[in-house]
Amino acid sequence: ALPLASVAPKLAYIAARGSPSGLYAFACREPEWRLLEFVPAEEPVALTIHPDYRTLYVLHNVAIYRTLPRAYVSAYRLDSLSRKATMLGVQPLSLSATFPRHFAISPDGKFLIASAQGGGAYNLLPILEDGSIGRVCGIRKEVGCGPCVHSQHSAQPRAAFFTEIGNCILTIDQGTDTISILDAE
Repeated sequence: ALPLASVAPKLAYIAARGSPSGLYAFACREPEWRLLEFVPAEEPVALTIHPDYRTLYVLHNVAIYRTLPRAYVSAYRLDSLSRKATMLGVQPLSLSATFPRHFAISPDGKFLIASAQGGGAYNLLPILEDGSIGRVCGIRKEVGCGPCVHSQHSAQPRAAFFTEIGNCILTIDQGTDTISILDAE
């Protein structure tokens, strides 16, 4: 067994909305967390890490990106030595896919799915070899409403998850009170 002092600390990434809005990176060694880096980011609402642990993805809770009604996802390369996050790129969601809430990566690390409450859509995006994100390659538009007219007047995709082997996607829509199983193809 290695002495505690020689064990590398684990890393934790936290998204913060408001002022300042961005990503906090911490080195974690029980019982303390030490701030390593703050990366400014517009309204981050969710984070996920690629299965190879080299890329961090950030979902941005916005209604407008580059003057169009859509949100976006950004990718950051995580340097294992410096522990710094370096921007790889940004990819917008489809038009009208605004105010996203959740996203997930396929077990093989080749796709990312985002649920956008505004616009009632799920967007599927490819993850490229370098960890950056390609253009939207699949869109599932939800329609309908739920029994509560005050809060369920339209579809509101809330979350999406890949199955363990990645052949299906489980989606949850709060606006229509539905759970769907989609073929990942």
